[in-house]
Amino acid sequence: MYSNLYLKEATFLAMKIFRQSIFLCLLFLLGNRSILRSQTKKIRFTKAAIEYESFLTSTFEAVKCQYFESTFKETITTIAIEEQKKVDSLTIMAMKMQPIAPTKSIDVRLKFILLGDGHKASYCMDRFGVFVDGDGKFFENKLLYRFIISKMLPGIW
Repeated sequence: MYSNLYLKEATFLAMKIFRQSIFLCLLFLLGNRSILRSQTKKIRFTKAAIEYESFLTSTFEAVKCQYFESTFKETITTIAIEEQKKVDSLTIMAMKMQPIAPTKSIDVRLKFILLGDGHKASYCMDRFGVFVDGDGKFFENKLLYRFIISKMLPGIW
């Protein structure tokens, strides 16, 4: 049958492939989370904005991120945040986005934007707190979601 040397080589190769797969998965996950981190180390965001449409608004089709402004251009409400302490806190919150499995699409009702040094970081969000970035990657961030809801519905949340 097979010699012991062949089995040892096959086992060694399988272990090597397994370790490399784990390494690549970790690199991918950490890499996605570090994009905003690397941006925020170089960029000081000075303003934040929450642009939203009422969660009670219904549409015939789910509104994708790229169509948010054009779909709701007449009824979007904007909350500007310019106090630097709050902007810094929001930046830290945004860095803690947790990647989640992608869904077909989300029905966007809100856009969260950070601005500074000529750069812009933005996330779209649905009414359930699922965020999507400009690359179509999906995230969740319960702390940021609670903050946004508290700004949209002061005194209720």
